[in-house]
Amino acid sequence: MHCSPKDSVAVFKDVKAKRTLAMHWGTWVPSSEGVLEPVEELKAECAKAGVKDGKFVACGLGDMTFV
Repeated sequence: MHCSPKDSVAVFKDVKAKRTLAMHWGTWVPSSEGVLEPVEELKAECAKAGVKDGKFVACGLGDMTFV
């Protein structure tokens, strides 16, 4: 499912997810926004919604995470 950062956090909370992994960000630039802008916005939305660190993960390019 493709969502804006704000909508992604809303879905995370609505489905009561334990952890979520943001995917495909930085794969292509669909607009005039900077390539890192979506992940920065996601972090801000998580902070606004009170999502704890490590619960909604957006790996850096080439990084790995364990779920």
